[in-house]
Amino acid sequence: MSTDAGYAVRRCAQVVLPAMLTFARAACGVACGLATAVQANASCEIFVTRVTNKNGGRLLTKETLEQVEELLDELKEYSSGGVPILVEGVDDERALRKLDVKEKIFRISSGSKTLLNFLESLTGFKQIIILTDFDRAGDKLAEFCAEHLRRLGVEPIMDIREKLKALLRKDVKDIQGIAGFLRRQPLVQHGVKTDLFTK
Repeated sequence: MSTDAGYAVRRCAQVVLPAMLTFARAACGVACGLATAVQANASCEIFVTRVTNKNGGRLLTKETLEQVEELLDELKEYSSGGVPILVEGVDDERALRKLDVKEKIFRISSGSKTLLNFLESLTGFKQIIILTDFDRAGDKLAEFCAEHLRRLGVEPIMDIREKLKALLRKDVKDIQGIAGFLRRQPLVQHGVKTDLFTK
């Protein structure tokens, strides 16, 4: 490559490409109707790249993130109203605590009881939210728990899990991975969505 050609390439990288990115960010902000530079910048990362971020996982749109937030709000409303949440293990419980779930959470893995005996110990509740992992084993476990809770006169709430699974399954296989995945989202990192976690 000649000296002139090399200089032209370097100048393109230094001047033209940054200018193109700035223009893309501004255009993205206008197209999305976003009011602030932070929102435009974060949305540009999603709108322009649509690829995995540096920490792994898909970049969620603002609309999808809002759907996830609505489901988590619904989960917290149930919980604050006295409906317990059933998860698989201690890491799942910790993840929900990070997402500001403050009330009763039961872990299937806790104690020495068999699963049937464990479920029988929950008969004092009218409803229980089942929030097992999103993989095939989690599906089977959720169905097993739901079936036996119904027989015991307890209403299993399954729709929150199913909706979260539909939104996040490509990137999150278990409950314990939700908090970390959401924290890596640019819209959360840039402060566009800041109310998903405990303060």
